[in-house]
Amino acid sequence: MSQRTVFWLLLGAARAPQQGFDARGRPRAPPPQPIHEVMMQVFDKDMSKGVDKNEVDQTLESFAAMGGAFQQPDGGPNAMADMIDAARRLAPSVFALLDADDNKLLDKKELKWFGKAQAAFKDGTLRNLTRDVFDTLDASGDDVLSADELAAAADVDGEVLAAVVAKVHEAFPIRKDADELKKLLLGMVEAAGASRADGIALIDADGDGQIQRKEAGKAFASAKKAFTSAVTTLQQMGPMLAMFGGGGGMGGMPGGMPMGGGRGRGTPF
Repeated sequence: MSQRTVFWLLLGAARAPQQGFDARGRPRAPPPQPIHEVMMQVFDKDMSKGVDKNEVDQTLESFAAMGGAFQQPDGGPNAMADMIDAARRLAPSVFALLDADDNKLLDKKELKWFGKAQAAFKDGTLRNLTRDVFDTLDASGDDVLSADELAAAADVDGEVLAAVVAKVHEAFPIRKDADELKKLLLGMVEAAGASRADGIALIDADGDGQIQRKEAGKAFASAKKAFTSAVTTLQQMGPMLAMFGGGGGMGGMPGGMPMGGGRGRGTPF
């Protein structure tokens, strides 16, 4: 039996309904594990109860290597591969943001922020925060962020940016205060080499150099869809992915199948 076949059999087992039935007698799937527990299982390769940058890089590299298994038969978009690529790009910034004690290790408490973000998307907290931030930036109240208003928001020493970061920190106190969060966020932007124009272009769908409230709403909806899809996929497939490339499985747990089947480590098929 090829490793590709084993992969799909395990995927089916991971997604199959477990014991229990609903009122109509249909099999009921078990509730998903909390996302922070799944992430610890997937990324904590050495079972240390913490995740370091090297473990993140190695695990995402392993996932990328198996991304071809999710290619559509008709050659269409490979959603899983795209998701993994996005995770690899964002991983350094997200790690720095969550590592509140700066010990280069993400523990269970720090990983719980993924679950809090998941809940905030579901209950409307993030939607409301996005609206509050837009209102803070929209000094004229015309539902359009003009070039001048966006420039004011980009002033690192200005009152507008300080007010926005304060709102974000109030909703998500990842760091001890808003000033620390602001310094971290600015450092992340600088490290990424992103400009104000880059940020505007991501939201400014019509390319007029301004951001309309509808454009901000669409950008939020797109971000929500991407985040929710990624978290749901990881919750559903985490145990199986851990066996192939993360903590506690193929190459990561005693007795697990070796990666590559003799064709080289990191090449699962």
